[in-house]
Amino acid sequence: MKRLLTAFSVLAIINLLGILGAAGWLVGTQRINKERLDAVREILHEPIPAESAKDDADAEGQPLVETEDGIPVDDPADPLPANPPLPAEQLVSLQREFDQAAEFRAQRFERENTVLTQTSTLVLRQLDRERKEFEDERDRFERRQSGIAAMRGNEQFQAALSVLISVKPADAQAMLQEIIDGRAGALSVEDPADMTGMDRAVAYLDELDERIRGKVMAEFVKESPTVAADLLERLRTYGLMAEATGPQTP
Repeated sequence: MKRLLTAFSVLAIINLLGILGAAGWLVGTQRINKERLDAVREILHEPIPAESAKDDADAEGQPLVETEDGIPVDDPADPLPANPPLPAEQLVSLQREFDQAAEFRAQRFERENTVLTQTSTLVLRQLDRERKEFEDERDRFERRQSGIAAMRGNEQFQAALSVLISVKPADAQAMLQEIIDGRAGALSVEDPADMTGMDRAVAYLDELDERIRGKVMAEFVKESPTVAADLLERLRTYGLMAEATGPQTP
């Protein structure tokens, strides 16, 4: 027992000397002074829960109430403010604004739907008109093709053509001019209804020999350059239409 007490005494003296040595080293190296000792004493004086509660209160700006053991807590007499209820007049106003916005959206949707329907109707009508015009033009083109084919294979047409070849270019121009002006009699039953005198004259010119046709056209130029130019353009398109009809057997 005596030896145990002696060992404890030695350890206590060693610890005391260690503490004194550490304190002397801190003072000697100027790592501790009276202000730092006061700060350490202040830190050790206050419990850790109290310090944490104060830091939270400073961050949130809320007052704290200390209990008997010195630990601050939230003030129960100061609860968080709740949202106050809206007055009835304001609720009615908000509902009215909501209903008006819904009505405006419905009206705008109806207007947009009406405009879309009208636009679609106009587009469909325009497409119908264009399709009808195309079909009418196609029918006219097919009738003219049929008329060209009929005239080129008709024996009477070939007989009339031989007469034009046999007369002088001036006389041939005069006869063709009568046909253009519509003073050369009625159309044949085989001719299409919309075939004009100009079309018939062009049909004759197209079948003439190139040398004879040039002389006849020169006579047209002397009488009317406008008619000659119109015949020239019609001869160009007539040739395209004649090619579209295919070869015909006289």
